[in-house]
Amino acid sequence: MWCNPQFANLLRSPASQILGKPLQLFVNPDQHPRIDALLEQFRDAPVCERVVFRAADGTPVPTYVGANRLLQPEGTIICLVVSNLTELESPTDIARRLQKER
Repeated sequence: MWCNPQFANLLRSPASQILGKPLQLFVNPDQHPRIDALLEQFRDAPVCERVVFRAADGTPVPTYVGANRLLQPEGTIICLVVSNLTELESPTDIARRLQKER
């Protein structure tokens, strides 16, 4: 995986600790099905999903993730656009949603 500086800041981690690692490492295990579905469904059409990432300090980071494929001469690339929802949701809202999703 490649990331830009904004995604690294979102996860409160240096980009060097994100690059080349699976996306699943940056979410709680209960979010793995969401990530897996997102990465599977994008093949047919662009998809969007609400995903809660986990920052390096353990803080939950609610996001809206859009996935689309980019066809390149060297193959298909997955492009993810991650929008931070933290300022739109209180910590209590995040905790309630995580409880409902389990």
